[in-house]
Amino acid sequence: YTRGVITPSLHRNCDKEECFGKLKKTGVRYGQTIPVGPLRKAEEAAQAADLVIVLGSSMRTSPFCDLPSLASCFVICNRQDTPYDKEAELCIHDNVDNFMMRIFDHCFPGQEKELMFVYRQEFVIEQVGSEV
Repeated sequence: YTRGVITPSLHRNCDKEECFGKLKKTGVRYGQTIPVGPLRKAEEAAQAADLVIVLGSSMRTSPFCDLPSLASCFVICNRQDTPYDKEAELCIHDNVDNFMMRIFDHCFPGQEKELMFVYRQEFVIEQVGSEV
């Protein structure tokens, strides 16, 4: 198979030391078939999650919009209403950047903010000390 389109690089490399390969932008467009393997992994990860935070999504693209509701708890931050607002544990109608800055302030009080965040696919959220 020869790919007819060059997949653009994200200008980042894999975090795993044994890999460190270039990350490429991939996705499924409307009307394309969704690969069963990755969707199954996403469903399993959602079911195992204690919390899913949905950021800036209309929650209208099936079957992906159903993934957060598989978790024990999910929160939505989006400017507009979504079909899942009533199902969410918490729904925040705000700009995602504002929401993330408030999370940062809560988790790291008094620390200076930098406008650069590091995204890592795997992480654990633990509550330490006071209630959120």
